[in-house]
Amino acid sequence: MPCTITYADGSTKEIQIKCRIDTAIEIEYIENGGVLHYVLRNLAKAS
Repeated sequence: MPCTITYADGSTKEIQIKCRIDTAIEIEYIENGGVLHYVLRNLAKAS
C-alpha cells in the first residue's frame, strides 16, 4: 500500500508499506474506508 509521510516543514515522502489484516472486522473497516467511516455508516443505518 502507498503511504505518504508529511514532515513538519511540509515536505512529503511516499513509501510502500505492507498491510496486515488479522480479523473479519478489520476487513470490514478496510472495505468501508477506515474505522471512522465504518462507525458513521453504522450510526446512519441505526437512525
